[in-house]
Amino acid sequence: MTVEFQLEGQDFIALKGGEEGPCGWLKDKHGLSWQIVPTVLTEMLKDEDAEEGKRVTRAMLQMKKLDIETLKRAYEGA
Repeated sequence: MTVEFQLEGQDFIALKGGEEGPCGWLKDKHGLSWQIVPTVLTEMLKDEDAEEGKRVTRAMLQMKKLDIETLKRAYEGA
């Protein structure tokens, strides 16, 4: 369902997309759904503290556009 690749030294993870929806997903003019995920989001979701990851996920699911500062506040429990 995912593929990891690198372009000019930048790491990317592509995920099979769906219709436009929460979490920053977009559907381009060619019908391709895609999402750009900030590295910091991946790091927060991989944290050993499961509660922090749950807070970040809950915040992310409410967003159309990913807001890094809001995600960081959720991660910190603020």
